Amino acid sequence: DTEYENPYITSRINYNTSIDQFANVLTTSTLILNFLLSLSIVIGVYLFILVMIEYNKSQAHDIAILKSLGYNDKEIHMKYSLPLYVAFILGYLLSIPLAIYLLNQLLEILIDAIGFNLILDIDPVRLIITFVIFHLVFLVFLLIQHRVYDRITINDILKKE
Repeated sequence: DTEYENPYITSRINYNTSIDQFANVLTTSTLILNFLLSLSIVIGVYLFILVMIEYNKSQAHDIAILKSLGYNDKEIHMKYSLPLYVAFILGYLLSIPLAIYLLNQLLEILIDAIGFNLILDIDPVRLIITFVIFHLVFLVFLLIQHRVYDRITINDILKKE
């Protein structure tokens, strides 16, 4: 081995080896980020379902009263489903800049740790595909919710109380 005059140089590395090691670090980081993303999606869907079940339970009494007053199913669906739909759309749209900000913060931490500049590239096609998937899941929930609302009667509510 070569002796270096500078005391801060303790070893030398092969360029190809360092690139391979960096690729391994990025692969591992990608796997961890994908796992965290998958876990957050599962937890998010689970929490969404819990919130929606609780929402349906809390609205059952009001829906039964509205039905007894002569409201039809379409009016009830518009009153209780439309605000959820608007909140869903706004929530998705607001989550995009929030996610970009958080990912940029994570990349800054990685840049400080590994010393390489990584660029965040958001693919609009993936955003649209994700929105369509979430939208379909939400529409399935709304269809289930409409069935639940259609089955609510004032007699059921009075029996529970």
